[in-house]
Amino acid sequence: MTNTITSTEPAGEPAAPSRRADSARDLAARIAWIAAWMVVATLGWVTFSRLAGISFPARLTVMLQAIVPIVYLPAYPIAVVAFVRRRWYLGGACVLLAIVHVAAVYPALGRRPLPAWAATAPRVTVFEANVYDQNAKPDAAATKILASGADVLVVVEMDSRTLQALRRQGVDQTYPYSTVPGGRYRTDIIWSKLPLTGVHSAVSPTDMPWATVTVGDRSLFLVAVHVDNAIRSREDWTRELGSLKTQATSAPGAAAIVGDFNSTRWNPPFGELLAAGLHDAHESVGQGLSRSWPNLGFPVPLMRLDHALVNDKVGVVSVHDVDVPGSDHIGFVTELAVGS
Repeated sequence: MTNTITSTEPAGEPAAPSRRADSARDLAARIAWIAAWMVVATLGWVTFSRLAGISFPARLTVMLQAIVPIVYLPAYPIAVVAFVRRRWYLGGACVLLAIVHVAAVYPALGRRPLPAWAATAPRVTVFEANVYDQNAKPDAAATKILASGADVLVVVEMDSRTLQALRRQGVDQTYPYSTVPGGRYRTDIIWSKLPLTGVHSAVSPTDMPWATVTVGDRSLFLVAVHVDNAIRSREDWTRELGSLKTQATSAPGAAAIVGDFNSTRWNPPFGELLAAGLHDAHESVGQGLSRSWPNLGFPVPLMRLDHALVNDKVGVVSVHDVDVPGSDHIGFVTELAVGS
């Protein structure tokens, strides 16, 4: 007789690990879908806040608005996965966000042709840099700035070490005109090889220097821009951008406002500058998606905070970026044709 050994192990026990694995997968899927909807909600807020001109809470809203070309990118893979998994509402929401993204980025693409009069107009080169008030390489920064050879320097957020380095290397001799009468120290300065008139020197941390640069037989009204950080003071940030709009649009002739705006074209107050008829130099030459900050501690910059905005009486001939040693911003040199 053959003996048959029957297992006494409960029939359901071998399936327990499988059930636990299924439960873990289900939980992970639910968390993933919740996270996807949170991304959609965040991008919805970015969209609404831009349309409504909202800039609070500044730490979240202003920063997300500033990186519109990047921040909407997750919507694309989420849309693909959502449609594959038949999550129609989620996929549809992502498609709408993708349309918003393209519509927001599109104006920064392309270029602005030089006006016909620019071919014979006098030209001026302007160097811009936020050199960082904690720059650990002031001598190298000064060397790079002076090596630009630009006609005009717009240098903002200097500390005394960078100023001393520039003066040791002869900035006051090479650029005999400035917005610092009597050699007094200010953090934001315009230096020029060309004569300056109507000079206004910064007299407070929130003040911005300006002057009229004589370019051949023409004049260029120039403001050295250093707008307050929205996270530190959203009210000052908004007010200063509004004041710049008034200055630039009320100038009777050629005008350029150049420096660190602490904002991008996708922040509503900066967008108002463009809507008022000003042109971004980088966008004019097809570099509208280039970025200038942060340049320390990050593998690549995330946004462009440094701009040259000009009115219709200025043509942008060229722009090229300059990496200033020790600075958290990337500077640039732009060549401008000055109209009458």
